[in-house]
Amino acid sequence: MAHVIGDILQSVGVCVSAVLIWAFSDRWLDPQGISYWYRADPICTFAFSIFVMWSTMGTVREATNVLMAGAPFGADTGELMQRFRAIPHVLDVHDLHVWTLVGSKVNVWAHFTVESGADHTEVLYEAQRVARTCVQCHHTCFQLEDVATYDRRVEGDGCFEPSTMP
Repeated sequence: MAHVIGDILQSVGVCVSAVLIWAFSDRWLDPQGISYWYRADPICTFAFSIFVMWSTMGTVREATNVLMAGAPFGADTGELMQRFRAIPHVLDVHDLHVWTLVGSKVNVWAHFTVESGADHTEVLYEAQRVARTCVQCHHTCFQLEDVATYDRRVEGDGCFEPSTMP
């Protein structure tokens, strides 16, 4: 819609410039004898270019955020983390990622350390519900790790290894 409105404004500007040049080309002459009205067309073009830049800044910002796999605008990852940690039987949440592929398609992934013997399906369903309500996410990928059997050092990034290990 913004593109159509921009095209309409540009066309109107070109028509107004053409009418001004056609109607007044013999008046208001500069020292070289050229009418100042001939400047109407580049002035309209410059004004239109400012409008185009202003109207596309939101699109450029959103596209950059998508390309950089940024968190969606308005997503409060701190609150999301807090709500994930409040899920019954969840001991810890780490490796949380929230990003968007388009303005409305939010993705969430996280690792949950869960109490041994807890119903992992119940934790998974609650985590999906929290993601839906907190950041309007409908696509999730959660890794549930049993505290008694899962060794976080296998994740490979070294974040959980003690500093004394080689």
